[in-house]
Amino acid sequence: MSKYDELIPFIYENIGGAQNVISANHCATRLRLKLNDTSKFNEDKLKNNALIMGTVKRDNEVQLIIGPDVPEVYSLFSRKLEGVESSAQEGPKQNRSLKSYGTLIVDFISGTFVPVLPILVAAGLVSAVLNILVTFFGVSGESGTYIVLNAVNNAGFYFLPVYIGYSAANKIGINGMMGMFLGAILVHSSIDGAEGLTFFNLSVPTMAYNTTTIPVIFGVLFMALLDKGADKVIPQSIKYFLKPLIVILITVPVTLILLRKFQV
Repeated sequence: MSKYDELIPFIYENIGGAQNVISANHCATRLRLKLNDTSKFNEDKLKNNALIMGTVKRDNEVQLIIGPDVPEVYSLFSRKLEGVESSAQEGPKQNRSLKSYGTLIVDFISGTFVPVLPILVAAGLVSAVLNILVTFFGVSGESGTYIVLNAVNNAGFYFLPVYIGYSAANKIGINGMMGMFLGAILVHSSIDGAEGLTFFNLSVPTMAYNTTTIPVIFGVLFMALLDKGADKVIPQSIKYFLKPLIVILITVPVTLILLRKFQV
């Protein structure tokens, strides 16, 4: 039993319940929640809980400072949100200011990259370990030890579009596995850096997708639009099978061809 099991209902009780939550995500130390009605956010009670180190409130977003265990808290918190439709979607549309759009963009970028940082940190430090082993302990570049550790280092960066695809999809509220799928397609050996590739006679620009994260981010954003549209038009009885097929078959060529102009 997790020590946070009792914290989750306490949080819901003091933020207005699951129906008051528009979206939830986390960064390195904070559980970040967007609420439909922030007047239901009981800041005093929340920050007096021993498991919550502090609170922050900005516009309709509230942050609970949890510490390094925030992924566990987020996992427990998000389970309760599954299947719950936010009442914010039924409320009147609000006019957004330029500042709020800027905040939204920064929130998306941070929410996408922060969960991936442990991979980059680990991979980068493995490179340092390799240099130490080679320089001071005489480990050969042809040894099995070197090959294994070098693979750990390379995998952390080469497959970055896969990790970013999963993280961005989760952040934007669609199936993370579909974002991961798109990232894996982009770094596939038959597409990554391929020359002379065409799709239905349309030229596919040559690009090394393993060295950039912009294509997969744009691809996931486009995928989210398709995902929401497909939800509305595909019958429930066949949605489980048909929606991922349609979404990926449209997203991949659009990402490779049409979205290429934005992938600087």
